[in-house]
Amino acid sequence: MSAAVAIERDGGIAVIMLDYPPVNALAHAVRTALLAAIERLDADSTVQAIVLHGVGRNFIAGADITEFDQPGQPPRLNDLLSRLEACGKPVIAALHGATLGGGAETALACHYRAATADLKLGFPEVTLGLLPGAGGTVRLPRVAGWQASLELMIGGKPVEFERALALGLIDRALDGDPRTGAVAWARELLAAGALPRRLRELPLPAAAPELFAAWRSSLPPAARRLPAPGHIIDALQAAATRPFEQALDRARELFEECRRSNESRALRYLFFAERGSGADRDAASPVASAGVVGAGTMGAGIAISLASAGINVTLVDAEPESLAAGLARVASILEGSGRKGRMTPKAAAQATARVRGAANLDGLASADLVIEAVFENLAVKQELFARLGAICGPRTVLATNTSTLDVDAIAAASGRAADVVGMHFFSPAHVMRLVEIGRGRASSRISARSDGRQTTAPGSASSR
Repeated sequence: MSAAVAIERDGGIAVIMLDYPPVNALAHAVRTALLAAIERLDADSTVQAIVLHGVGRNFIAGADITEFDQPGQPPRLNDLLSRLEACGKPVIAALHGATLGGGAETALACHYRAATADLKLGFPEVTLGLLPGAGGTVRLPRVAGWQASLELMIGGKPVEFERALALGLIDRALDGDPRTGAVAWARELLAAGALPRRLRELPLPAAAPELFAAWRSSLPPAARRLPAPGHIIDALQAAATRPFEQALDRARELFEECRRSNESRALRYLFFAERGSGADRDAASPVASAGVVGAGTMGAGIAISLASAGINVTLVDAEPESLAAGLARVASILEGSGRKGRMTPKAAAQATARVRGAANLDGLASADLVIEAVFENLAVKQELFARLGAICGPRTVLATNTSTLDVDAIAAASGRAADVVGMHFFSPAHVMRLVEIGRGRASSRISARSDGRQTTAPGSASSR
């Protein structure tokens, strides 16, 4: 069919192999080839059933977000999934790995769904300021009910296999290879005389009149200021009160309103900005150990961020009382995160154990990265970087957390300006998902390592 979509035959069962690395996103080329495959197989009298399988680690991890800022090209995903659902032969989705957004909507448009235990199924569109616009709002309630549909779409978090099975989203559990298991199940279905089973033909569960109003009023203030959560409720309410096609059209209208909103544009920009630094990962070396100089509020927050990411941290402060207070702050915040469910208690305890205190800089000689978080005074930072430049090994990247001072002046004091970058965290550092990376004039794209390898400097455009 194409590089992205191929058809394999297993007797009377046709397997559509979707292979579009890295995540099998539903890009225009994929939609076009998939529609052609469905139409071809539906017209082929020798085909008795169809299995849809995503090659690689995922079934389909969503739409191609890069297309959201471009004029739409047919076939739209809505049209593709309507044609898939209308197929006159049983269509079985072989689900595994990430089955998200448009991938989850594709699964719902299939007649039967089988999945392996590594399934992650969800509707994360709200995190991009969007809503499921290709049938999710009208198909999901017919199988999972209103409450679960609201939770999945407004929360945006995927569910794992067991939860998907309990919600009725999965018809058959598979062991081993999902393609092999789905083909075997397709044979069982055919032997039992199974026909296409379309979710659109199922009755809707009853919806209490006050349900949607209650959800709207329960939205936190931050969610109320964004269009997507309210539009998700509108789309689900339309599914409860309008015929299928009208509700589908309304969901698409609401999706387009969200797509054009400033909020969604900003969230999509952030999505790519967070991932854009990964272009040179082959040249990058992982950070296993880090030092943070200054145990105040900012330094403790930076230490928490690093430790939560699995990095061993040495928190340095020459004042014993300040150091003790900083370590206590780290332990308290991480313990609170475990208690409040932001991470598991075990993960919180492990992160806490990764942070140790030190009263001097000598323990930073072998660190991969050292971040200063001391008083915002140029002379103080220059003195510190002069000491760090002499103490730290040639593989260490030195970062200043300054927000206003001259990074070049600080770098020059180190005697190794090529290894110095600005790394400005926003307060509280362990909460704010934003770090400004500022290269100095002399910052090198790579820093030398004592073992002969090279490591990408955090200040480079290709760092992660």
